[in-house]
Amino acid sequence: MPLLLLVLLPIAAAAAPQPAATVDVSFAQTDVHAALRFLAESGDVNIVVADDVSGTVTLELHKVSWDEAFYAVLAQKGLTASAEGTTYDIHRR
Repeated sequence: MPLLLLVLLPIAAAAAPQPAATVDVSFAQTDVHAALRFLAESGDVNIVVADDVSGTVTLELHKVSWDEAFYAVLAQKGLTASAEGTTYDIHRR
């Protein structure tokens, strides 16, 4: 009778979700485009801003999630975002 050899290989377990990193954000009369550029870099995402988006933002946030900081900037300027993958399209409401 043939001998059956069973080899068990470890299966990589799915990585547990990591808690969202917190950020500190301080913008004082900062151009909204510059603020969104900073958030794009710190969040490792792509942000496309509509031509009619302008103005400055002022906010001071400590130990908030990236999402919270991102949506705070949008709310301050009456903006909205539609997302596809890692790209956010920013436009007026």
